[in-house]
Amino acid sequence: MPEFEDHEIAAEAYGLWQADGSPLWGHPVDHWLRAIDNLRRRAATGASEGARNGEEGTADQLPHPG
Repeated sequence: MPEFEDHEIAAEAYGLWQADGSPLWGHPVDHWLRAIDNLRRRAATGASEGARNGEEGTADQLPHPG
């Protein structure tokens, strides 16, 4: 079983693409890989922090690695 469903990764990658200004000539693989990293990070740390704060993280709240 995969770590995350494709639709979860796609939604996160789409948010990253939007946060980057929705470029016409972007790097979709980079957004996809960053999305997986963000989801892993959120699963490891964000879920417990979000539960304490009553919030969920979003793609635009996560740091851009570039």
